[in-house]
Amino acid sequence: MTDEEKNIFGKQLRERRNELNLTTQKVALDAEVGESTYKRLEAGDGNPRLDTLVKIVKCLKTDLNSVVPQEHLCKDAGIWQIVRKLLSMDKKKMNKAIKAILAMLDAMSDD
Repeated sequence: MTDEEKNIFGKQLRERRNELNLTTQKVALDAEVGESTYKRLEAGDGNPRLDTLVKIVKCLKTDLNSVVPQEHLCKDAGIWQIVRKLLSMDKKKMNKAIKAILAMLDAMSDD
C-alpha cells in the first residue's frame, strides 16, 4: 500500500473503533497483537500481515472491504474468496485455517 492508502486505512480503523467505543488496548488484546502495533496501524504506519488484518477486522465487527478496498488487498479473485471465507469463521476455526494455509505455503516454498 502507498503511504496515502495506509493513512486512509488507519483512519478507517480508528473511526470504526471509536464507533464501537473501544480502546486501542481492547482491540489489540482481542486481535492478539501488541497495542503499539495496533496504534501504528491507526497512525498509517506498518504493513500488517493478512492474518493480522483479519483478526483486527473481526474485532471491529466489520469486513476488510470497509477498511481496505478489495483492489488494494489482492488482484486475484481466488485470494479474495479465501479471505472472505476466513472472515466468516469463528476465531478458533479462523486461526486454525490460517495456520494450515501458512504451513501449506511454507511447504510449497521449500520445493
